[in-house]
Amino acid sequence: MNIAYYSAVSGLQAFQAQLDATANNMANANTIGYKPLKASFDDLLYTQMDVKTQGEHMIGHGVRGVGMETVFAQGLFERTDRELDFAVSGTGYFAVDNGGDRPVYTRDGAFQISSTPEGNFLTTRNGDYVLDSNGNRIALAYQTVEDENGNPVPGTGLDLTGLSTRIGLYTCEYPSGLIPLGKNLYGTSPNSGQWAPVAMQTEGNKILSGALELSRTDVTDEMVNLIQAQRAFQLNSRIVTTADQMEEFVNNLR
Repeated sequence: MNIAYYSAVSGLQAFQAQLDATANNMANANTIGYKPLKASFDDLLYTQMDVKTQGEHMIGHGVRGVGMETVFAQGLFERTDRELDFAVSGTGYFAVDNGGDRPVYTRDGAFQISSTPEGNFLTTRNGDYVLDSNGNRIALAYQTVEDENGNPVPGTGLDLTGLSTRIGLYTCEYPSGLIPLGKNLYGTSPNSGQWAPVAMQTEGNKILSGALELSRTDVTDEMVNLIQAQRAFQLNSRIVTTADQMEEFVNNLR
């Protein structure tokens, strides 16, 4: 089988990965705090076309995908004025306990309150517990009001005062090394480095109350990527067909 066939097949595999990344990004165009994926490629080995000419004419052997990169860029903010909506301005993340051995992280701050036998806790929409800066679950107590005699008694509503200051904000050394886990969650890898809580929220890294960070996906850019990947996939498919026809022609020679 000739080199053109193998090179085109490697191109089909690579551009299929790009199509998958683009489809995933477009499907999450309205997902809160979503960071888009970007497929990365690298050339395969080059060999000399003619051994008599040293290094003048080289022939490639295709392309390979080297993985998916997450574009960790700040998204736009949308004001919701909902008490349980929070957005991160900066490079920080919310820490979440989803029942695993270690916390996972997210930029999706559309939280809710979950009632359990142990009490009321701040959770994500998936029911995962939101953690504070010490790695503990955030329990919510009922408001305290005074009766007609001035004695404090439990109120009927939960106390959400200062909730943004109770939520932990974490940063890692190398966000590009985070592993997408699905459901808008990211896990730690050896390439992401150590996590550390933000000791004091500043203008460069803080939590915004009553707001959400929109998806970073740009539908216009994704449509351009989709067209380019489709055209490249079609071109490599034609090369495979042509290479196969050439081999069939050679095999039929008498």
